[in-house]
Amino acid sequence: MGRAGRGLARIRLVTPAGMVVEGEMPASVEVPLRPGRHEERWLVRPTGWGVPGPIRVSVVVCDAWGTRVESSVLATEPIRVYPTEQTIRRTLSPNSLRTIAGAHLARQRGDGVEFMDVREFVRGDRAKDVNWRVSARREQLWVDQRQPERSGDVVLFIDSFAAVGSGLDSTLRRSAEVAAALIRRHVGLNDRLGLVDLGGVLRWVRPGGGTAHLYRLVDTLIETERYVSAAAKTIDTVPARALPTRSLVVALTPLLDSRGIDAVRSLRARGFDVAVVEISPEPFLSGGEGPARGLWELERESLRSDLRRRGIAVATWDGEEPLDRVVQTLAIFRSAVLRAAR
Repeated sequence: MGRAGRGLARIRLVTPAGMVVEGEMPASVEVPLRPGRHEERWLVRPTGWGVPGPIRVSVVVCDAWGTRVESSVLATEPIRVYPTEQTIRRTLSPNSLRTIAGAHLARQRGDGVEFMDVREFVRGDRAKDVNWRVSARREQLWVDQRQPERSGDVVLFIDSFAAVGSGLDSTLRRSAEVAAALIRRHVGLNDRLGLVDLGGVLRWVRPGGGTAHLYRLVDTLIETERYVSAAAKTIDTVPARALPTRSLVVALTPLLDSRGIDAVRSLRARGFDVAVVEISPEPFLSGGEGPARGLWELERESLRSDLRRRGIAVATWDGEEPLDRVVQTLAIFRSAVLRAAR
């Protein structure tokens, strides 16, 4: 290229939709050809999370008379942009826990740090479990009983049958953002996390743990899209290994499509531990208050009540409220259901 005399190299940066060039650096430059090496730098940032595609650099070499002599296109690997991490400190504890150590308090007595009760000493009890204050008062040995901390299986169920909104903000994208936050929180608690995306197409990741599995889940999330389909898909299409029977299923849904709603009801009818985060469609709706809007809101409240009567905790997220409050609402309802069942 250096022997082309007074020729030029036209270098052009081609960014995919969802990526923009920062600063004043032009996306296209012309560089006189000369011996040696030339370097151009651009600062590129994403406008939102997802898989916008590769960044390409087009190089066209022209001779002194402007005739194209050579051209080439260089491309990066597809760029993957992860959702902004929402902060979640609270957790949802599955009703059924594994025997593996974790962060959820089991209802059974065992080795742990959380005090539960005291009982009389029996042969084989450890000296470190003796409650000396109670023993002195009752003039015989008593030992502490504690709650063990265990891990569980959590499956995130994304209803992608219907969505409102467009571009970088929609109920489906918000579902993925909530799912990403829950994944990070529960993987950090040693829970096994799985994912089921049921809509026009079925995608799923069987429950697992660890950092590598976390990225596998998030990579699946950022490819979540709505595929238009009139097919009457049900929960029967989901492989059994994607839904362990003792798992907590957290459904992320706008509660707009009957197929997604029926899938949630079906999961509960089959004995699954189910909680629903309703991704509110209201921020995306146009039009003011009126009789039709009021009737629509009454129907949605009736739907929420129906789910709660089935023992399903329901909390609504409007995109603004801290997710911790949503998780707390679910946890309070679930605790009340457990107490009522005893």
